[in-house]
Amino acid sequence: IEEKIVERAQQKLKLDAMVVQQGRLKDKDKVSTDEVMAAVRFGADTIFRSEDSTISDEDIDIILERGKAKTEELAKKLQDAEKGDMLDFRLDAGMSAQTFEGIDYGDRELRTQLKLMAADSMGKRERRAPPANYNPIMQPLKSMLVKNRKIKLPPTLRLPRMEDHHFFNRVRLEELAKLEFENYASLRETGELPPRAHINTVRSLLPPELAEEKNELLDEGFGFMSRSQFFLFVKSCTKFGREDLQNIATEMELPLDTATAYSKAFWEYGPTELKTAEWERSVTAIEKGEARLEKQKQQKALLKKFIDTFDDPRNEMTFANKGTVHFALEQDRALLCAVNKLGYGNWD
Repeated sequence: IEEKIVERAQQKLKLDAMVVQQGRLKDKDKVSTDEVMAAVRFGADTIFRSEDSTISDEDIDIILERGKAKTEELAKKLQDAEKGDMLDFRLDAGMSAQTFEGIDYGDRELRTQLKLMAADSMGKRERRAPPANYNPIMQPLKSMLVKNRKIKLPPTLRLPRMEDHHFFNRVRLEELAKLEFENYASLRETGELPPRAHINTVRSLLPPELAEEKNELLDEGFGFMSRSQFFLFVKSCTKFGREDLQNIATEMELPLDTATAYSKAFWEYGPTELKTAEWERSVTAIEKGEARLEKQKQQKALLKKFIDTFDDPRNEMTFANKGTVHFALEQDRALLCAVNKLGYGNWD
């Protein structure tokens, strides 16, 4: 144990000399003869003056020789282990952190073999295919190749940005847009394009029946609905129920006819237009809200039936159990009468 203490103390002194001192003790390198003798004789006078000591001169010589040999052995060990470089400095008492159960994991060849084994065991990396029913956002199509020519439509003739919650008939509108690109290219090639004011008025260059169909499909969609408004619609249905369109319209700050039309489109086209996960999440939230409302409705009916059994419920109402000690009987009566009159949740 003493040898390990001396070894670690020697290494710490070396570290202090390399990092902290950096030559600051140059003036103290030379020690006087008196200081050396004082260090050697420290405590020795008491030992030699002792009359009960059984140590002979031969024993002292043997001890000194043994200490000298140990000192030389320790100095040689430190000299072999040190290279004078901070990167090689160690205070681990000869123990390696990369050696476990006799195996040296610091060996480069061993580490290379382990990396190859780990790479083989990972398997092939594959990319998942997107869901087949995923409906991406359709951005406005500004240009298209028609007969190897890039044709750019005026803004009035382009389709709007169509997201899944807008509930456009996107498949049919894309077909009509392709026909309109072809008609526009043909009219421009023959120089028969109508004036821009006329195009802005009719909003289409298709034949009359197809132009009417396109405009009707665009009017059926809800391009003004943002994603946050869609979430508000689902939240309102959860809060009031899908049938309470008046409160839904008030919550969304929309006209009643607009909220009614959007609700009809949601329940009709939602299963096919919305992503499956989003549709299921929305319907689940709405159904939970409606179940809560139905439970409150039943509780209200039971409360009314209970209160109607008393001629004067504010003074005659009694309860089977005592209830909480925080409220008096009069307060419980007043609270139940108010809930029966105003409805559950109207605390204001």
